[in-house]
Amino acid sequence: MEQTQTFVTVRIDIVQDEEEPTDPHRDIRD
Repeated sequence: MEQTQTFVTVRIDIVQDEEEPTDPHRDIRD
């Protein structure tokens, strides 16, 4: 469970750092 929480935190940090309306990772997943 800790690994999942860390992953989420890292993803949020990346998204905030880029501050882009379109997330390339989301596009790939979709």
